[in-house]
Amino acid sequence: LKPAYDNGRRMWQNDNFLGPIIENLRQRGKIKNCEYGPSSSRFEVSDLEWDHQIRPALAQKLNLSSFRLERVAEAVVIPQLYPHMLRRDDGTTNTWVWYEEFFEDRSKRLVGGDSGYGGLADVIWDCSGNHWSGRSFRPLAVL
Repeated sequence: LKPAYDNGRRMWQNDNFLGPIIENLRQRGKIKNCEYGPSSSRFEVSDLEWDHQIRPALAQKLNLSSFRLERVAEAVVIPQLYPHMLRRDDGTTNTWVWYEEFFEDRSKRLVGGDSGYGGLADVIWDCSGNHWSGRSFRPLAVL
């Protein structure tokens, strides 16, 4: 389940694997420092930082060649298909996630999921490179 905003103190639960990777990249100046939360937070990460810094670091750490973000259809369908999972409430949290799909060109990426704007039905685009305190990401390994 993606976390609620909580005035900048939000964190993904049990983020003991990805959190240290993000924190290390921030300490090394590879991605922007987190202004509102801990340096291990998935929030305030741009989609460009995901593509160019976090994705390769994650691939190297796990020795896997391919990672991507969750697609819109996956974000909408998974919580409905598996009501026994915590993800069933993903549309009730007031944070957004970056999605894998782009809009028009690579300068705009789809985002969504904020409960205040329609929950799972909330899908808009935002400019690549933007850092938002209420926006995060959910990576998937492609095997």
